[in-house]
Amino acid sequence: MPGTELYNRIKAEIDTIQVVDMHEHHLYTEEDFLKLNVDFAIMLFQYNSDDLLSAGMTIPNFQEFWDTRGFVLRIDGSILSLEEKWSYIKPYWENVRFTGYGRAVLHSLKKLFGIEDLNDSTFRNISDKIVSLMKPSIYSKIFKGLCGFKYVLNDIDTMVAPGAFERMDRNIFHFVARFRHFTHVHLPGGIEHLENKFDRTIRNIDHLLDALDNQFDRWKQEGRIALKLADAYLRDIHYEDSTRDEAERVLRRIYTPRKHPVYPETLSLSESRPLENFITHRVLDRAEEQNLPVIIHTGIQTFPRNILGNSRAALLTNLFLKYPKIRFHLLHSSYPWMKEAACLAKQFPNVSLDLTWVQVIVPEGAREGLSHMLDTVPINKIHGFGGDYLVPFNVWGSLEVARENIAHVLADKVKTGHMTETQAVDIAWKILNRNAQEIFTFDNQV
Repeated sequence: MPGTELYNRIKAEIDTIQVVDMHEHHLYTEEDFLKLNVDFAIMLFQYNSDDLLSAGMTIPNFQEFWDTRGFVLRIDGSILSLEEKWSYIKPYWENVRFTGYGRAVLHSLKKLFGIEDLNDSTFRNISDKIVSLMKPSIYSKIFKGLCGFKYVLNDIDTMVAPGAFERMDRNIFHFVARFRHFTHVHLPGGIEHLENKFDRTIRNIDHLLDALDNQFDRWKQEGRIALKLADAYLRDIHYEDSTRDEAERVLRRIYTPRKHPVYPETLSLSESRPLENFITHRVLDRAEEQNLPVIIHTGIQTFPRNILGNSRAALLTNLFLKYPKIRFHLLHSSYPWMKEAACLAKQFPNVSLDLTWVQVIVPEGAREGLSHMLDTVPINKIHGFGGDYLVPFNVWGSLEVARENIAHVLADKVKTGHMTETQAVDIAWKILNRNAQEIFTFDNQV
């Protein structure tokens, strides 16, 4: 690591940057968020819960734990009290507190509440302070006041409750659009959902593409500024250029005379792949025409037991070649294949790298990856931060880890004579602020 004085000077400059937060998942309107029951576990339920599970902790009511943001934990069917919940979580927390996720929690506790640690003597106080923070303007207080974000890009489609998107605060959030309701139309109820949404019958590819055009018109009216592709949790991200006939055959299988309302016919993901490929390419055709950036989840996934190889960015090479005018934005920089992703960004003018989430997945890996990127990739193609959180409390801690990582890397580059201190600070401004504004039209919000 570089000398403390140099690091401190660069870190102090970075702390003044009005950061563009490239990726969040804040599903609740503030009004709905304030209705949640909360305690210390809300600091641990997301990402940290992945580490807790990896350390051996069991969460029998995982969906309920998730839906209540960590508030309800049941063991043997009984809801644990605050004290019981802490006693249950404590030994696992001791094993995960030093990960990047844990570091973000501790940073946030100190900044939000002036508390250095989560332990036997603080969990009740932390719970009380979180409750006291649940007041109107909490989103503005954290995102604008505490974090000082210039813009926040929010990805909520497929996860948000009906009607919530329309009530989101446009003074804080800008939005991406997902199109999974088109590519996964083969799932039970998929066709019916689109027919209800667009008030039309869909029985063939032309009908489906007409609905897709309608959807793009709606997204434009809503002010969506990018598309998001996050299929790696379900399949690999190599999208073959399937033909229209192949897609039509899949669609015909969805609507068949043998379909029965009680026993609907369903298709597996592999059987439906040609239709999914075809529609994905048609979405990209329209994205290219409308100059919409396309954000793609690459690399590590949240939750246990995913197929990591599904998300390797090199699988997307055919898309980079076919759609040279689309700016493809590689979310998470394909960690743990960050060097491979850097090679892709070096070779393709339309590929950018994003360190969203990586900063806290593995801080040392993020530093190594950023250092490699700075040696490999033009600096206008590197984006330094996105929290990727569902609730706001750990966003500041994640931002602080990112600032530390970036300051360490830049200070090291200065120390080795690779750049001057002034140039290092300018690079920090680019990767935390200016680069994003060159790609995404934040000021076109509706």
